Amino acid sequence: MLLFGLAIGCILFARTLFWPKKTTTTTGADILPSETLQANSSIDQINSRQCYTSLPKVAALQLALTLIEKTIPVWENYTRDRDISYKNFINGPANKIDSQLVQDTVAMVSALSHKSFPPGDQSEIKMYYNKFLDVVIALHDANWVPPYPIKKIFLSTYAVLKSILENNGAIHEGNQLSVAIEHALDCLDISKIFSKKDIENILLSFHNKSLNLKVSHTE
Repeated sequence: MLLFGLAIGCILFARTLFWPKKTTTTTGADILPSETLQANSSIDQINSRQCYTSLPKVAALQLALTLIEKTIPVWENYTRDRDISYKNFINGPANKIDSQLVQDTVAMVSALSHKSFPPGDQSEIKMYYNKFLDVVIALHDANWVPPYPIKKIFLSTYAVLKSILENNGAIHEGNQLSVAIEHALDCLDISKIFSKKDIENILLSFHNKSLNLKVSHTE
């Protein structure tokens, strides 16, 4: 009996050494990223953050707008053939969401931030911010549950407006410009409309441009 037990033990031990392990492939569609400021998994977290956390505020805003512009085809594909709306109550009225809200907001902020960071007391900024506010609350309360990339586009654009209203100094991890960039990167990563290399090139171009400006100012 003892010999039999030893034999079984040897077989199990050998199996752990030589038996091929089962491997699984996980795709982006299988994972729901957490609602944090973590960078998307396929983009190098340290390098991507270094590329934008060192940017001046105006450059960081322009980067956020550029990344949101890259996500707009995803937004348009979703809103093209459907009315997007939400209800705060089951039997309440439907609240329609403007399908052009993201595009119009990006165009407005881009025009105001061409040369400098726009002031937070701009009436247009406040007007567009208020258009987002109720929808963001609906997202938080799960009264509007769009696909994850759509949610990220919307929150990224909202964070841009909030960054202008708060105007709270240099960009750092956790402030609204950083949040806007992270959301847009998350959408681009999940949607796969650009390669990892394309996204890295965008980040690096803003980073290098910022470095060149710093060098020219010190000369």
